[in-house]
Amino acid sequence: MGKKKGSNSPALTEAQKLQAKKDAFTRVVPQRVDNAIKAIRLVSQCASPNYSSTDIQKQAIIVAIENEVKLLKEFFKGNGKQSGGFKLPD
Repeated sequence: MGKKKGSNSPALTEAQKLQAKKDAFTRVVPQRVDNAIKAIRLVSQCASPNYSSTDIQKQAIIVAIENEVKLLKEFFKGNGKQSGGFKLPD
């Protein structure tokens, strides 16, 4: 495999590849975590008296978010698998 055709840059060493991955991680994670926190706060606003929901719907929202947090923990342990989407019960 090696370098791409027409590429004048030298191949990266393993240490450089690892550093590039670390740099990418520290670049994208803060914004993604902020977005996740903002999204959870937006969902929590649905608990206000301006909305009407059943106890079953409220519990489904909480369980769905808790399950995603559990999956997040598993991903960081190296065992995670993608879940399906969320559907609000009637």
